[in-house]
Formats: sequence, C-alpha cells, structure tokens
Amino acid sequence: MPNESLNASNVFSCQNHERGESNIQEHEVIIVGSGPAGSLCAKALKQEGIDVLILEKDKL
Repeated sequence: MPNESLNASNVFSCQNHERGESNIQEHEVIIVGSGPAGSLCAKALKQEGIDVLILEKDKL
C-alpha cells in the first residue's frame, strides 16, 4: 500500500474475505500520527475517558 493515502473506505472497510468476517472498529477519536503532538493529544483524551485510536504509518 505504498503511496496510498488513508481514507475512511480503506480504514473502516477492513474485511477478511476468506472468512466473511468484518473487522470494523469504532472509536470516539482517531488520531493520525503518533509523534509528540499526537501522543500528547491521545494521552489527554484518554485521561478524560475518551476512546482513542492512533494510526501510525511507521513501525514503533
């Protein structure tokens, strides 16, 4: 998937076609990027009890 931008269709339409199982997850907030700003934002939201998902293109 290099050079392919993330969008709602390829983030939320994850499906295992062999088994026919849906892999859709719901979150209150999705943060793109786990750098300093994304991490601090996620931490602050999580401390307020908000369900957060962080998306990162690089391996951590």
